[in-house]
Amino acid sequence: MTPEDREPVQDGGEVPPTEPETEKQPEETKPEGGGETFTFTREQVERMEEAAKQLETTKDQFVRLAAEYENYRKRTVREKDALYQDAKADTVKAFLAVYDDLERAAAQEGGEDSPHKKGLEMIFQKYREILKNLGVTEIEALGKPFDPHAH
Repeated sequence: MTPEDREPVQDGGEVPPTEPETEKQPEETKPEGGGETFTFTREQVERMEEAAKQLETTKDQFVRLAAEYENYRKRTVREKDALYQDAKADTVKAFLAVYDDLERAAAQEGGEDSPHKKGLEMIFQKYREILKNLGVTEIEALGKPFDPHAH
């Protein structure tokens, strides 16, 4: 650098010349879609295809497992409900004999003012309400042909 190349500075010192500005290189432009272009080797493509197949297989297994779980959940709900209904039917069936006995005792003549008879009728009425709340209803069967779906 020669002294002529230097620019004077206000304090009397010299400033090195600035480098001539060069044109900036334009940055790589992206294709219109905004994506970048990549180049892969055959091995890389094969590995990506294998990974895609594994992903699809895993996804299929997951979907099947989720469906299987949903079916299991629905089946257990149905089984639980059926078990509850069967237990309720068996319990009510066992108490029907008691119902028949209470009905016969309440139908007995005599002692209408008896506190025992009134108490028995109150118990019988409460027993009917309990059975009604459990879904047990009386069907008209006297003098009608036997219907296995209703009896």
